[in-house]
Order: sequence, then C-alpha cells, then structure tokens
Amino acid sequence: MNNSEPWLHVREQLGVQPIVSQQLLEPLNIHIERYMCEAKSFKINPLPYPLLIVHSSGSKAEEMSEGQIHDRFYPGYSALVPAMQATHWKFTGFVDFTAFYFLPCSNDPFSQLIIQFCQERKGLVPVSDALVAAVAAQISDEIFQERKQEVFTERLVFVLLEKVWRILNAEQTIKMNPDHVQLGRIQKVVTYIQKNVDKHLTIKELASVTLLSETHFRRVFIEAIGCTPHQFITQYRIQQAKKWLIYSKMPIIAIATELGFNDQSHFTVTFKKLLGVTPGKYRQLFNRSSINYGQKLD
Repeated sequence: MNNSEPWLHVREQLGVQPIVSQQLLEPLNIHIERYMCEAKSFKINPLPYPLLIVHSSGSKAEEMSEGQIHDRFYPGYSALVPAMQATHWKFTGFVDFTAFYFLPCSNDPFSQLIIQFCQERKGLVPVSDALVAAVAAQISDEIFQERKQEVFTERLVFVLLEKVWRILNAEQTIKMNPDHVQLGRIQKVVTYIQKNVDKHLTIKELASVTLLSETHFRRVFIEAIGCTPHQFITQYRIQQAKKWLIYSKMPIIAIATELGFNDQSHFTVTFKKLLGVTPGKYRQLFNRSSINYGQKLD
C-alpha cells in the first residue's frame, strides 16, 4: 500500500474510481473522495490515517468481522475508522458515500483532536448526525460541480470537523424549552449564573432566585434545560474557558479562578474529562492554527 496516498488502496478494493477527488491543502490537509458502488463485499487493510465515512444514499452497508455483523450503516449514518484498523464491508446494493482522509500534517486543531481521539480507540466510532451528513453532501457537491469556491468549501469542512469533534466528546447542547411554563424563572437563574460564574453556586442559592423550593427548582430546571443545574454550570464554565484559551493570553490559573474552579488542577481535570485534552494542549492546538473561527470574547 502507498502510505502517502492510502485512498489508492481503497479504490483498488472497491474496484471503482471516485467521482470526486480533491485534497484541501494547509491548514486542513484533508483528502476527500466520493464513491458510488454496486453491491459487493470487500476488505480494507489498515490505513495509516483515520478515515471518516459518510453514507449519503443507497442501500444498507454492513461492517463485519469473521462473518459477524458489527455495525449497520444506512443513508445519513457516519463513522470514524481509526488508523491501522482493518475493516470488512458488505454493501447490500448500490451505495453512495464520501470518505475524508485525515492527514497527519494538518494544522487544523479539530483535525488534530480527532486524530488524537482515534489513537485511543479500536473499532469503528459512530458519529451519525444529520448536520454531518448534510455538510458532507454539500462539500462533495461543491467539489463535483467545480464551483471554484475553495474558501466556502474549506469553511464547510471546518464546520464538519468541529461537529464531529463535538459528537465524539458528547458535548451537551444547552437549549431552553420555549414552551416551558417556568421559562421566565429559568431565564432569570441562567442570567444569575452567568453573572456569578466565578462563585461557588449552590442549589439553595439558585432556587432562591426563582422563589421555588430546592426540589421543585431542580425538577423545573431539568425539564426546561435538559440537564441538572450543576451540569449546566460546568458546561457554561468550560465554554467560556475555551474562548479565553483561544482568544486571550490569560494564564490558565487565572482562567480557572475567574470561572469559579477550586484551583488549576480542578479546572484541568474537568476540562480534560469533557474535551479529552488539557487546557494547555487545547490552547496549543488552536494557537498553532492560522484559522480565525470568527468568535469574540464576551
């Protein structure tokens, strides 16, 4: 196998040429190919780089080992194949899918985070998500139509990578339920949390803001937000920390203090538990990147 161009091995095993093939250069350094195949069974030998497969349309695809089905993939499903992981596939009919090959020379922080994540995993990692499937399809169409909008295509890839990373880390999406009867009280307590994020916030204190009992407040909060008050506070603190790590030069210990963590060690353990990397590593990855993600500090 040509380790510098592993997609050539995939083409050989599929027995088809891609209808789309393009490599996006720095800072992404990702190779993209789209294939259309008839029903068949084939094996892909271990590849030197991780591979994201997005099933766009067609029949069911099965990933197998020793005659046993491990996973079934339908249109809209996606999966990460870690480096050095052999896979055996069976297509039950026509299948249209796009493959994103992660090259190690990528300077994109989310690519690096995904590559690092894959190093710690064995077997396929499902990342099925409607947005991932839709963005992958748009990327493929942009390249296929040769619209020469490279900047737009790259921005779509950035969205895809960040979404995949969020799925891998199961980042909780904080979303209020607009139909909840207690939404006004919940909005009030959320504002209170944001203004006092540097303090040790208790359920008793938060409940007093809403004029509800502690038990009633906790139940109402979970119904409206989808997580406990403690989970919300932790998630909000980490979201703020991510911005400050990328867009400021604040020392990590200062960030920990400003966001109400007991100490830098507590902050580091919490950050790594949620994102898979330490705050220092996260800052290093994004500082190495020349990408402007367009966010502003609050």
